[in-house]
Amino acid sequence: MTPLSQATVLGDVLRGHSQLRPAKVAVETLDGRSVTFAQLNSRVNSLVASVSTLGISKGARVAILARNMPEYLEVFGLAKAGEYDWALTVLAAVSNQNDPRVLNYIGYSYRKSGQIDKGISYYQKALAIDPNYVLVREYLGEGYIAAGKIDLAKAELVQIASRCGTTCEEYQDLAEELQK
Repeated sequence: MTPLSQATVLGDVLRGHSQLRPAKVAVETLDGRSVTFAQLNSRVNSLVASVSTLGISKGARVAILARNMPEYLEVFGLAKAGEYDWALTVLAAVSNQNDPRVLNYIGYSYRKSGQIDKGISYYQKALAIDPNYVLVREYLGEGYIAAGKIDLAKAELVQIASRCGTTCEEYQDLAEELQK
């Protein structure tokens, strides 16, 4: 297993969270439904297995038509192989392009595909909408580290601490990245 701090594809991140904190809620809807990281990882694995039997594999182009709902996140399981261009195509189809979660995933995909500055710009857009979204602040800090802007990464760490303290997962993960 790839350590969570070294995850390079979305699937590694999901897998890492499902092993480190299986009972933690990964997705929660406005109507009260929630899915844990373990449940989401299991459902994503089932989806990947299902589409594999159809002959769909890494590099294949896939279109998805779905309403905005938690199950939509499962399609990101197809990005487990690091298909960031494909993930960006799927994200472009989401109807609410101003949803901070969508902007975060777009930023993540750009950053992980090597387009760090573009990824950072999407994280900044997400934070303009929801300045308390600490996961975005963690990823933004990681983007700043990748861009060699350590002072800005440290500033994000301070922002995370002011919102959730120094014991929250986002603070710990970014602090660990800064130690490297």
